[in-house]
Amino acid sequence: MWAHARALILAAALVGLVSASPEHRQHQQQLLQQQQQQQDVFSVQPLPTQRCATTVPVNGLQLTPSEEELLQHICWPEDGATIAAETLGASRGVPAGVNCTVVPWCDADGAVCTEVCERGSVYVAPWLAHAIKQQVKLVQGLPLCYATMLGTHNSAITLADGYGNLDEYFQGFFKYIKWALHDFSNAPLHTNNQLLSLTDQLNLGVRGVEVDVHWVAGVMRIAHCGGLHVPLFNKLIDAVNLVARLLHRPIRWDTESLGCQPSLSSIPVLEQRLLTDALQEIRDWMDAPGNSDEFLLLYFDDQPNLQTWGKLGHLLNDTLATFPRSWIFSAEDKEAWGPGWPTQRELLAAGKRLLLVSGTDYGADMQPLIFARGQALCGWSEPSLAAVDGTPQCQVTDQGSVEPRPLFDGVLTRVISCELQYGPMNCDFVWRGTNHPLFDEVTLPPVMGCGLNMPSPDHLTPDRAAATIWSWAPGHPFDPAWELASSTAGGSTVDGSSSRKAAEWLAAAAGRVKAASVPAASRVAAAAANCGVLSAGDSRWRAAPCTLPSLPSACRRRNATLGAADGGWVLNATLARGSCPEGAEYDLPRHPRENYLLAAALQHAGHEAAWLPLHGPEWSTEGWPAAQQQRQPTDKRRVVLHAVLPAAGGLALLALAGGGAVAGHRALLRRRQSPGLYQALG
Repeated sequence: MWAHARALILAAALVGLVSASPEHRQHQQQLLQQQQQQQDVFSVQPLPTQRCATTVPVNGLQLTPSEEELLQHICWPEDGATIAAETLGASRGVPAGVNCTVVPWCDADGAVCTEVCERGSVYVAPWLAHAIKQQVKLVQGLPLCYATMLGTHNSAITLADGYGNLDEYFQGFFKYIKWALHDFSNAPLHTNNQLLSLTDQLNLGVRGVEVDVHWVAGVMRIAHCGGLHVPLFNKLIDAVNLVARLLHRPIRWDTESLGCQPSLSSIPVLEQRLLTDALQEIRDWMDAPGNSDEFLLLYFDDQPNLQTWGKLGHLLNDTLATFPRSWIFSAEDKEAWGPGWPTQRELLAAGKRLLLVSGTDYGADMQPLIFARGQALCGWSEPSLAAVDGTPQCQVTDQGSVEPRPLFDGVLTRVISCELQYGPMNCDFVWRGTNHPLFDEVTLPPVMGCGLNMPSPDHLTPDRAAATIWSWAPGHPFDPAWELASSTAGGSTVDGSSSRKAAEWLAAAAGRVKAASVPAASRVAAAAANCGVLSAGDSRWRAAPCTLPSLPSACRRRNATLGAADGGWVLNATLARGSCPEGAEYDLPRHPRENYLLAAALQHAGHEAAWLPLHGPEWSTEGWPAAQQQRQPTDKRRVVLHAVLPAAGGLALLALAGGGAVAGHRALLRRRQSPGLYQALG
């Protein structure tokens, strides 16, 4: 039966190759190759390590024809004895290095449980929480199309809410299958994109939330539904479910739920979360103390069948039942605004706190509440991570384009990475495929330095969130209370020693004590560390003594356009701290691209650091940047301004004010006088 079906699939693919366009033909050829490889996934012969009986006892089960066909691929113990029921302990679903309140998440019958982080309990290091808050406030002054908003991929498909709870359970059935290759029996099964709750993701700086929403079992649910039919994946699920039946296990992987075929998460259909519950969790976070000035982008990953089945109204009703209509920045509001896009700060001042986006364009049925992704919304683009070059190139090759475009050009660019694994198939159901490249602690900083609008990783943790910080260095601005908080709360690998390192840095910068006397003596240095600097070596901000030898101030030309190729920075170390040349003003970087270019300017001029308009003990960014609304370049000028980016091999400045060479010479002299100090600054 399966052989006949496969033959039909291959025949149909061959017919389609005749008249398809070159691009479509290439895609179909890839599908054809994948279909041909299916015959090698299962085998009728056991692996050398397997000892299988000649027949599989069905014990009176009424098998379907397809299950009868699959029996030849099942390995039953050769002695024919009944397989003893395996006892599954609670799986560990708390990421390494994450400190939280651990609670069990169990299926409805309590048969399978996973230890997860209780909602809202994930510890966020004080320095990280402070940096997140300040970065969010800075980008709120940017036009929406230029703002950086950390996202996550399939935000609500999280282990904290049971998605993936049954992964280890089903993976245990792999050993009863006659695989074509020996490594398939140990292939991983990962069906949840996230590990932490929506609340914890928001606490970690996520402002672009993706909600997979589908009509399932008569209601709108959070469901990772296929919207596609992959024979290879369906066959794998059928084999796993057959093993479950033969073992008389009560749980099946549901593949036939209305609106959710196939199901892509190992969770029973009726245990999938209601959309209203997920939206309420987001609303609760927005209502929490300290979050009244937060703006979110809520992205519905949906399917055209919502409109086909007449269920789109349920999505709109569930949304309006949770969020006030007045919070939503709608298409009508955009039309009334006129050309260009407002900043988040302007939207918040008008009472707007939400932008709703749909992956499917339902036309008039979803207007005016929900924007469709695409040209109408800042030219919305979702290139693959493989098409993105981080610093220093900072460019992306969009699908179908010949020439790369700059990442920071007013096109709202969302890039995801996926870490799902379905046994021998990757996230895209490619047989023995890889999920690389991925967003992680190493790959996130280079794209953040380019000002990528919405990097959206899987498996967000405090460490991964810390990799998106472009402002404060870990542990800065130093507060002795943070050191105590980190030591008592545990914290992640990033923050575990950050306060201690910050203290050592301050002590070295102050030039008063030896490292051996840190951290006690660091409190003396910290008392004098009331000025902010940006270090050229890593482009991070630090609290430093205000008595440091002469440094240039971060000055920006008043007429610099948003996205200027050099960031508009002007450096002059001969002026007093906070003083700028004529035509420039003391200012903060407002987004990671400007921050990166300021570090480039410093390195090019030979400076180790620059003064920032930040002062302790409050370290407030209120009122900064000085130019709350820089001029936006025209589409024509965007291309010109971004045509040349810092060259490979280091941070480089494209244009410097006169006198840069002299300032660089002075910097070299200062380094010879106090090398330890400037090593600390780097």
